[in-house]
Amino acid sequence: MKLLTVLFIMLTACNIAFAQDSTVLHHKLSRKMKQELALSGPQSRQLQNIETSFRRQARSIRRDETLSSAEKDAQLRRLQQTHAGQIKALLSATQYVQYQQWMAKSQERWQRAQRLQDRQLPGKTTPGKT
Repeated sequence: MKLLTVLFIMLTACNIAFAQDSTVLHHKLSRKMKQELALSGPQSRQLQNIETSFRRQARSIRRDETLSSAEKDAQLRRLQQTHAGQIKALLSATQYVQYQQWMAKSQERWQRAQRLQDRQLPGKTTPGKT
């Protein structure tokens, strides 16, 4: 469950980044993931389709103004569970472990960048300033 939560947060964060320059970033991440996980051509294409579908559905849920916050959270959690199952079914056991490690590293990098960005926002304290 902890892994699902981590993946959910990571993919939600990635969705924000993709919105900024989705095409370039998406292809860069796909190439890097393909190399690091040693994905075959069909696996790479399927993974890309799974990720694209996930991002579209997650965006749709977040933008749905008819849903309450709790309903959105529940739907996003179910979507993440489905997404995780699709990824696990696609990858070999070794690749899946590597995928989990890759996602954990990506989340750490995103959180570090977020902390740096937060320090630069007006009204936030910055190191060395009071």
